Amino acid sequence: MYQLIYISKSVLYFSKQDLDKLAAKSSVSNQNLGITGMLMYIDGEFMQLLEGNKSDVEQLMHQIHQDERHYSLNIIKEEYLEQREFSNWAMATQLMTKSHLKLFLPEEHIDEPVGLPSLVNKTNHRDLINSLFIRVRDNLLLPRSYIQ
Repeated sequence: MYQLIYISKSVLYFSKQDLDKLAAKSSVSNQNLGITGMLMYIDGEFMQLLEGNKSDVEQLMHQIHQDERHYSLNIIKEEYLEQREFSNWAMATQLMTKSHLKLFLPEEHIDEPVGLPSLVNKTNHRDLINSLFIRVRDNLLLPRSYIQ
């Protein structure tokens, strides 16, 4: 199982309704490709985890690169897993602020500057970002805008 995480900057502000529309459309496409994952929108930036067969994820990434709703796309993690981490979600989404993001960081990172650029610049950013996705996935307190 191939997993990829990228970040990018949004051209326009995304509301919960905008994110719900994007998730509904993406979910259908992802199901057809056998891709699962999660998209987080955090104060004007996207962070998305995709998992599936490598060729399918690469095909989807080609489409994502062409999407004009975002720019400065940066792949921050690629790896192979024994099994899916988001097997039940064709596309889960979470709309967050930096304050929400801070709630999901491990305790040792609570007092550090928060935001996607600061997360990506950390030495252990791959593990930190992966744990962030898992913590958000497992959390039942914040509402999820779309889960399939």
